Amino acid sequence: MNGFRALMISTGVLLLIHLPGAYLTGTGFLFPDLTLVSLILVSKRLKPRQAMAAGFAAGLFQDLLAGSLLGIFALAKTASCFAAVKFHAALSPEHDLARMTSLVIPAVIHFSLVFAIRFPAAGLFRLILLYLLPPLTVTVCALLITDAAARRYWRMPA
Repeated sequence: MNGFRALMISTGVLLLIHLPGAYLTGTGFLFPDLTLVSLILVSKRLKPRQAMAAGFAAGLFQDLLAGSLLGIFALAKTASCFAAVKFHAALSPEHDLARMTSLVIPAVIHFSLVFAIRFPAAGLFRLILLYLLPPLTVTVCALLITDAAARRYWRMPA
């Protein structure tokens, strides 16, 4: 249970540091969703209920702090944590392509859910190019770099 408590504390700190998530800010900068990166990497090592509870709590906290529609990030982060646990269990973590797939698919699920709930269908292609692909790309790159660094320098298992 100590690992779960540490996950919740670190996720809360990341949410306070990086509130808006991986979205274009008013200044035009693009940041990876550090909360999602930490949740996906830690969810692989938790049981499904613990991972979903952590994702729901982090998403609900992000909804409350961001002032967005209540439940968007909670649903998206819960679904991505569940997908991280299930894909990690289903795919072989020894193979690089399977490991990367088990990391990328939860991020795609998260951003697709947030995008589908937040934006209308009018001008869909333009909205996908502006608001879905850049944040997803930046977050996936941060996720893969963090996973590679954890495996290499901290000798963490796959």
